[in-house]
Amino acid sequence: MVNRRRIGYWRNMDDFVRRHRDRLQVLAGVALGVAVAAVALVADRVVELPMQIPTTNALSLLAATFSALVTAGAFAFWMLPLAAQLAASAVPPTIVAGRLHGRFQRLVITVTLGALAYTAVAAAAIPSSEDGSAPTITTALGATLGVAAIAALLVAIEHAVHSTRPSVLVSEVAHGVIDSIRAAARSSAEQDVDASPASGSSTAPVAAPATGWLHAVDEDALLREVPEGTTVSLQVGLGAFLVEGWTTVAIVRGPDIGEEFGGRLEPHFVVDIERSAEQALVGQLTQFTDIAVHAGSGSSGAPSVVYETIWYLGAILYELVVHRLGRTARRTDDGRVLEWSPDPDAATLANVATDRIRQVTAAEPAMALELVRVLVDVRRAACRAGRDELVDVLDDQADLIVEQCRRADPLPNDLERVVAARRGGGHADRTAERDEEYVTA
Repeated sequence: MVNRRRIGYWRNMDDFVRRHRDRLQVLAGVALGVAVAAVALVADRVVELPMQIPTTNALSLLAATFSALVTAGAFAFWMLPLAAQLAASAVPPTIVAGRLHGRFQRLVITVTLGALAYTAVAAAAIPSSEDGSAPTITTALGATLGVAAIAALLVAIEHAVHSTRPSVLVSEVAHGVIDSIRAAARSSAEQDVDASPASGSSTAPVAAPATGWLHAVDEDALLREVPEGTTVSLQVGLGAFLVEGWTTVAIVRGPDIGEEFGGRLEPHFVVDIERSAEQALVGQLTQFTDIAVHAGSGSSGAPSVVYETIWYLGAILYELVVHRLGRTARRTDDGRVLEWSPDPDAATLANVATDRIRQVTAAEPAMALELVRVLVDVRRAACRAGRDELVDVLDDQADLIVEQCRRADPLPNDLERVVAARRGGGHADRTAERDEEYVTA
């Protein structure tokens, strides 16, 4: 019998740590600074160094270090919002915020707070007598930590400015999509097994344990929980939105499975109140297309960013051509099977990636021309790879580009260039006669 109270306790603790991770890191940095200061003071009492530092000089040094840390920290926290504001003019603010709230930035903040705590404790421990001497190791280490923390803040500023450049953000998001496609393809190729249930099996649904976004699934715990010869078919992917008690997250099939069995598996699904776009391929593609939509809006006016998303779109579509995504299943030696429902197929993902970027180019013939060229090039690769479903999608998208250009009423020469690029794929244009009539009118 599973101890549901204990499982629920640890799940709640895990949720608490994930939600308050930033605050816990701050407390950990301060605690570490105090602990290091205590160790340094003990070392000064045990080890007697020949070099002595007057208390007045030590206090002045630590006070200057503390003031420099506060000044550098204030400057850094002033620069970060400024860099974010400048980047948000061309890239969606949510993407910029995600890059500024990265692991490196949190580490720098933790180190800086730890250095401040250390300096404060070290200064308070120095005797007030002017004739005495200060702890040498503690004072020297305080000055060293102060210089290191200030250098880290300066590096953090440079890192923030570089990482929020639109070109860098577009590249990082696009490469994240490409890496996810490759990972999904490898997982499918390595773990694809026959997960069909045995005849006569009973089933039990597993309802969502909470309302929010599916953050993680403990696969090992799921497989240990079910009996031998049982199949657990996951119905949703990471990043999906769940409603407690309503959304079915999995279906269990196997011998002697009662309807109440699904409740035992609910604790192994981790639900978070915040969605991470990196968890789901569709979410990553949506984030990628958000960049083009934001950059192409009237308030932004960053056409160079739109062009970059178009070129990276070609790389993403090419990855969908060369990698095949299929069902993923995992089987243990005793017949337990965990089956992931397949992600949207390549054709659906190609449409998701192309639709919104295509709509951004509606009133810009030059952008539409570049997008058509990219689609035609990828179509050639899809033809060579025998991916007919992707060829159809790319044909439809290219036809839609021509149609939206026509409705935008560009100059005949601009439309003719788009039509010519559309026909560059070496195939019949479905709207050729209509385009020819318009161009020659």
